[in-house]
Amino acid sequence: STDFQCDTGSQAYFGPGTKLTVLDPKITPSKPTVRILKPILNEECRKETVTVVCVADNFYPDHVKVSWTVGGVVRTDGVATDSAATQNSENKYNITSRLSISYKEWIKEAEINCTVTYTDPETNNQTSVTEYIKGPKRVDSEEEAEKYVPRGKTMLLAYGAFIIKGFLYGLFIMVVIRRQGFMSK
Repeated sequence: STDFQCDTGSQAYFGPGTKLTVLDPKITPSKPTVRILKPILNEECRKETVTVVCVADNFYPDHVKVSWTVGGVVRTDGVATDSAATQNSENKYNITSRLSISYKEWIKEAEINCTVTYTDPETNNQTSVTEYIKGPKRVDSEEEAEKYVPRGKTMLLAYGAFIIKGFLYGLFIMVVIRRQGFMSK
């Protein structure tokens, strides 16, 4: 006779794209918590790409899909998502996805969204959790800095004219005072 054992938490695959998971009755299904981590920037990043990381954790079961949008446009290039979710010590799952974008795109302050789609444990419907981050709008690129150069030159010229005018006015006052005889020799 053959003994059969029930293996809770096991998975089976039926053709491409179909995955069957037998849920462990001891583990309560839960939705993912999603966080986006800012890129670590240094001087070398300014002409390279930066990486934004999205972490989804503490979800069960492990059927999730991670997607990115930048400025409202779906992004697939530069995306690297873990091939499978990993199980943590509490028998819940975690997955990480990384988005590489250019430094210039990062500083444009476009909204970057990470969306994790999962099956809601209460309704059994597909639903999602989205987190977003915005890059800092700064004038760090040479292209954008050039826009402000004429304004800086105008300000420098104005301050220079103000200083020269003040100096000439001071000389004029000294000449008038000398001619009037108020200053002793």
